[in-house]
Amino acid sequence: MKNTFNRALSMLLAILCAFSLCATASGISYDDVDGHWAEEAIERFTGYGIVNGEGNSFNPDGSLTRAMMATILSRTLGLTETAENPFGDVADGAWYAEHVLKCYKAGIMLGDGKNANPDALISRE
Repeated sequence: MKNTFNRALSMLLAILCAFSLCATASGISYDDVDGHWAEEAIERFTGYGIVNGEGNSFNPDGSLTRAMMATILSRTLGLTETAENPFGDVADGAWYAEHVLKCYKAGIMLGDGKNANPDALISRE
Protein backbone atom coordinates (compact mmCIF):
# COMPACT_ATOMS: atom_id res chain seq x y z
CA MET A 1 0.00 0.00 0.00
CA LYS A 2 2.80 2.42 0.89
CA ASN A 3 4.68 1.64 -2.35
CA THR A 4 1.51 2.27 -4.37
CA PHE A 5 0.98 5.60 -2.65
CA ASN A 6 4.64 6.56 -3.13
CA ARG A 7 4.43 5.65 -6.81
CA ALA A 8 1.23 7.67 -7.23
CA LEU A 9 2.73 10.64 -5.40
CA SER A 10 5.88 10.45 -7.55
CA MET A 11 3.73 10.35 -10.67
CA LEU A 12 1.70 13.31 -9.42
CA LEU A 13 4.84 15.34 -8.78
CA ALA A 14 6.22 14.48 -12.22
CA ILE A 15 2.97 15.55 -13.86
CA LEU A 16 2.87 18.76 -11.83
CA CYS A 17 6.43 19.54 -12.90
CA ALA A 18 5.48 18.93 -16.55
CA PHE A 19 2.44 21.17 -16.20
CA SER A 20 4.58 23.90 -14.68
CA LEU A 21 6.50 24.14 -17.94
CA CYS A 22 3.30 25.22 -19.70
CA ALA A 23 1.78 28.64 -19.27
CA THR A 24 -1.93 29.12 -18.78
CA ALA A 25 -4.22 31.90 -17.71
CA SER A 26 -6.80 30.64 -15.27
CA GLY A 27 -8.85 33.82 -15.13
CA ILE A 28 -9.47 33.00 -11.46
CA SER A 29 -7.95 35.03 -8.69
CA TYR A 30 -7.97 34.29 -4.97
CA ASP A 31 -7.85 36.99 -2.30
CA ASP A 32 -5.47 35.02 -0.08
CA VAL A 33 -2.69 33.94 -2.47
CA ASP A 34 -1.35 37.33 -3.56
CA GLY A 35 2.38 37.29 -2.81
CA HIS A 36 2.32 33.69 -1.53
CA TRP A 37 5.27 31.58 -2.65
CA ALA A 38 2.85 29.17 -4.40
CA GLU A 39 0.67 31.85 -6.03
CA GLU A 40 1.69 31.06 -9.61
CA ALA A 41 1.27 27.29 -9.20
CA ILE A 42 -2.10 27.68 -7.45
CA GLU A 43 -3.44 29.86 -10.23
CA ARG A 44 -1.99 27.58 -12.92
CA PHE A 45 -3.48 24.40 -11.47
CA THR A 46 -6.79 26.12 -10.83
CA GLY A 47 -6.80 26.91 -14.55
CA TYR A 48 -6.13 23.25 -15.35
CA GLY A 49 -9.10 22.26 -13.18
CA ILE A 50 -6.88 20.27 -10.80
CA VAL A 51 -7.47 22.37 -7.67
CA ASN A 52 -10.02 24.95 -6.61
CA GLY A 53 -10.71 27.14 -3.65
CA GLU A 54 -13.95 28.20 -2.08
CA GLY A 55 -15.22 31.42 -3.59
CA ASN A 56 -12.36 33.91 -3.61
CA SER A 57 -10.31 31.98 -1.02
CA PHE A 58 -7.81 29.19 -1.51
CA ASN A 59 -6.24 28.88 1.95
CA PRO A 60 -2.73 28.12 0.63
CA ASP A 61 -1.30 27.41 4.08
CA GLY A 62 -4.16 25.13 5.11
CA SER A 63 -3.94 21.39 5.65
CA LEU A 64 -4.68 18.80 2.97
CA THR A 65 -7.13 16.00 3.71
CA ARG A 66 -7.21 12.55 2.16
CA ALA A 67 -10.37 13.60 0.28
CA MET A 68 -8.57 16.62 -1.19
CA MET A 69 -5.56 14.50 -2.14
CA ALA A 70 -7.79 11.90 -3.80
CA THR A 71 -9.43 14.67 -5.81
CA ILE A 72 -6.08 16.10 -6.91
CA LEU A 73 -4.74 12.66 -7.87
CA SER A 74 -7.92 11.67 -9.69
CA ARG A 75 -7.99 14.86 -11.73
CA THR A 76 -4.24 14.95 -12.41
CA LEU A 77 -4.04 11.32 -13.49
CA GLY A 78 -7.29 11.51 -15.45
CA LEU A 79 -8.77 8.52 -13.66
CA THR A 80 -12.08 7.44 -15.19
CA GLU A 81 -13.02 4.09 -13.67
CA THR A 82 -14.98 4.17 -10.43
CA ALA A 83 -15.27 1.26 -8.00
CA GLU A 84 -18.33 0.31 -6.02
CA ASN A 85 -18.19 2.01 -2.63
CA PRO A 86 -16.72 -0.29 0.06
CA PHE A 87 -16.22 2.51 2.59
CA GLY A 88 -18.53 3.17 5.50
CA ASP A 89 -17.40 6.79 5.80
CA VAL A 90 -17.77 7.88 2.17
CA ALA A 91 -21.35 9.01 1.54
CA ASP A 92 -22.53 8.63 -2.05
CA GLY A 93 -23.34 12.34 -2.31
CA ALA A 94 -20.10 13.62 -0.79
CA TRP A 95 -18.17 16.08 -2.95
CA TYR A 96 -15.12 13.80 -2.90
CA ALA A 97 -16.83 10.39 -3.22
CA GLU A 98 -16.25 9.98 -6.95
CA HIS A 99 -12.55 10.82 -6.63
CA VAL A 100 -11.96 8.56 -3.62
CA LEU A 101 -13.63 5.67 -5.47
CA LYS A 102 -11.56 6.32 -8.59
CA CYS A 103 -8.38 6.25 -6.49
CA TYR A 104 -9.60 3.08 -4.80
CA LYS A 105 -10.22 1.43 -8.19
CA ALA A 106 -6.71 2.45 -9.32
CA GLY A 107 -5.18 0.96 -6.15
CA ILE A 108 -3.95 4.34 -4.92
CA MET A 109 -6.21 4.80 -1.89
CA LEU A 110 -7.19 1.56 -0.19
CA GLY A 111 -8.37 2.81 3.19
CA ASP A 112 -8.06 0.80 6.38
CA GLY A 113 -10.35 -2.06 5.41
CA LYS A 114 -13.57 -0.34 6.47
CA ASN A 115 -13.07 3.37 5.96
CA ALA A 116 -11.28 5.74 3.61
CA ASN A 117 -10.87 8.35 6.37
CA PRO A 118 -11.48 11.23 3.92
CA ASP A 119 -11.26 13.92 6.61
CA ALA A 120 -7.93 12.70 7.97
CA LEU A 121 -5.00 15.02 7.26
CA ILE A 122 -2.16 13.81 5.10
CA SER A 123 1.47 14.47 5.91
CA ARG A 124 4.42 15.16 3.66
CA GLU A 125 5.66 11.68 4.46
